[in-house]
Amino acid sequence: MHAMQYAFTLPGDYPMDVIRERVARTGHLLDDWPGLGLKAYLVRERGKDGSPVNQYAPFYLWHTVEGMNSFLWEGAFQRPTDDFGRPAVRQWTGLAYEEGGAAGSPARHAVLRRHRVPEG
Repeated sequence: MHAMQYAFTLPGDYPMDVIRERVARTGHLLDDWPGLGLKAYLVRERGKDGSPVNQYAPFYLWHTVEGMNSFLWEGAFQRPTDDFGRPAVRQWTGLAYEEGGAAGSPARHAVLRRHRVPEG
């Protein structure tokens, strides 16, 4: 499994409803993308829940590197890049994935935590 995320930090006065409408209109286009396990369209809104910025930061879990690479290099990633500029794409190899009791329910929040893995 491979996790991938990129983020677009937007101007402080950017109307974030534009992003929500974009996701509602186009998010389903990746539903059957080969190798994609999970997608989450994450939004931070300046002044809400302590966020200092407006940000659109999609997150994906991929079953295959091939699926992830075809997303990045065969067109789908080009659309947001054309609209918002080319972001750095972060990728991690996943060690485990476990569904919780709310699996299948719409997600309302996501939290990013980073921990160093000790040697050995």
